[in-house]
Order: sequence, then C-alpha cells, then structure tokens
Amino acid sequence: MLPNIMQYVYGVLWLIVAALLIFRFAKESKWFYLAGAWFTVFGIGTIVNQLMGGTLLVGIWRWVFQIITGIIAIVLIIVFLTEGRNAKKKGRSFDEGAEQGDLSAYDDQLDYTPPSNEGAEYDATYYDSDPYDPNTGM
Repeated sequence: MLPNIMQYVYGVLWLIVAALLIFRFAKESKWFYLAGAWFTVFGIGTIVNQLMGGTLLVGIWRWVFQIITGIIAIVLIIVFLTEGRNAKKKGRSFDEGAEQGDLSAYDDQLDYTPPSNEGAEYDATYYDSDPYDPNTGM
C-alpha cells in the first residue's frame, strides 16, 4: 500500500512557508520569526505524524496543538493589523521601495532609442497590395 503522499507534500509546504517567513520577510517585522518558527514545528509535526501512521496528534495533544496554533494566529493577526495602521499613520507602506508610479530611479537603465532596422527586408508587393479582392470576396 502506498503512503498518503499528500501529507508529506503538506508538511513540506509548511516548511517552505516557514523558510520564506524567516529568511525573506523577517526584515519587515521581527514577528515573522515567530510565525516561521511555528510553521517549522507545524511542518515537521505533520511529516512525523504521517511517518508514525497518524498517531502523533491524537487525543489531548491534538487539542494542545490546535490551541497553540490559534493563539499564535491571533497574535500575528493583531500584529499585522497594528503594523498596518502604524504604517498608514507614518505615510508609508510595507514596501520600502520607490513610490508607485515613480520610475525615475530606473531612468539610467532605460534606452529610449528606437531599434535599428538594418538588414530588414521590405517586400513592397506584400505591404503595398490590397489584401481584399472584390471579385472573390477574399
């Protein structure tokens, strides 16, 4: 009998999310370390649960796991909402880059010269002829 591969994929998914939170988004807020750490525990727990045949999170441990997950989710939602309000009050967004629509920082990278047509062939019979023939309707 084949193991339920989706539980392993689910666990690996949470580990990938944890890595993104810790290594990419933790620069924005230190609270992402908490989320990343919990998602790491969650991903490893899911994989270990599947390896043990689904007996790890049974009974009281299932409730403990769900309560801790709920508490961490509530804390992160509160942090996200308060950080968003603080960012609006300070007049900035979560993106610390250039203002939207302001591309002046990239002017030195843009080339406004039109492309060269050297070596291009011009077929006058194709471009100058009328494609519609009234006799055939095509």
